[in-house]
Amino acid sequence: MSESRLKYEAENAVMCQFRNHLALMPCLAIGVLLVGPILVEANDQIYKTGAATAVRGPIDAVTSDGVSLKVNGVTQNIPSGEIDRILFFGSPSELLRAQAQIRQQQYEEAKNALAGIDKSKVTAKFVIQEIAYCEAVCDHEMSKDGRTKRADASTVLGGFVQNHKDSFHYYDIVQRTGDLAKSMGNYEVAVGAYNELQKAVDTGVQLVGRVSLASTLFSQGDFQQAQGIYQQIAASDSESPELRAMIRLAQVGQAHCQAEIGQTAEAIAALDAIIKNGEPLAEKDLFARVYNARGAAFRKAEQPKEAVLAYLHTDKLFNQNEDAHAEALYYLGQLWEQLNMSDRAKKDRQLLRTRYGDSVWAKKQ
Repeated sequence: MSESRLKYEAENAVMCQFRNHLALMPCLAIGVLLVGPILVEANDQIYKTGAATAVRGPIDAVTSDGVSLKVNGVTQNIPSGEIDRILFFGSPSELLRAQAQIRQQQYEEAKNALAGIDKSKVTAKFVIQEIAYCEAVCDHEMSKDGRTKRADASTVLGGFVQNHKDSFHYYDIVQRTGDLAKSMGNYEVAVGAYNELQKAVDTGVQLVGRVSLASTLFSQGDFQQAQGIYQQIAASDSESPELRAMIRLAQVGQAHCQAEIGQTAEAIAALDAIIKNGEPLAEKDLFARVYNARGAAFRKAEQPKEAVLAYLHTDKLFNQNEDAHAEALYYLGQLWEQLNMSDRAKKDRQLLRTRYGDSVWAKKQ
């Protein structure tokens, strides 16, 4: 066979194979359409705190204390306190975007994303609850620096607590409700919320409730009762980093109570020990409270210069905690006047009114 004939036969064979492949394409497409939905599992994704990968499976039930789901046909129960986030199957893309933005503390962007959801098309209960939770978190976080009114945020939080008692987010929102109420001076609401936290199965949530209740009693001026609760918690121990953080917070609270009842030397010694053994960069919230307590001790000891230095630590270095920062600004406004520095006093009082105008500290001025 000639070379030209061989080339013709080879090209003809290739063309025949290509035509046969094209003929099969509709069948293959139909096959993909038929098989595709079978391969896609309707799995929810639960990310535990600190975990890089999700636990996947259809969720069976959700309560305030935890979630159960099927993993390869076996039921797993995950306590609410261990859950960082859940991506529910069928969530709108706007909700998924909002969840990611909330983790990045981009609350305005998240709220805008949530506003784009057509809620009339959302029928899954868990997804409805997740949308409501994200809306409540955005409003609460934005109320801390005045971007949303605290009263409006309180209404949104209260609505979630009323309507979604079976959500795994329930105790988180209850805590936020108490924190917001306390920051506004609504102590009765705060006490109710913190007592509710103590009904949780999770011991960590219970402990948050006890520490927060003591803090509310402190804010009401009941230093003796608050100190009793703080003292009980401060004397306990735990291997859990989260519980140890609450114990250290109780130790600070106990020292703050000592300062307010006049045991200033004991309070300063206790606070100095916490400062010495602490990690300020990793415990900014704790250190804001430490320096406010230290400021109170020096204030009670009639040492205004030392008190100013303590409160300035909160104002300049540990101002991420809005309530603690507002407290520091309130007392700085008083102490600058004692030191004949009226301009500084005016500046801090103005900052308090501008940034935390609807807080209990601004209302005291």
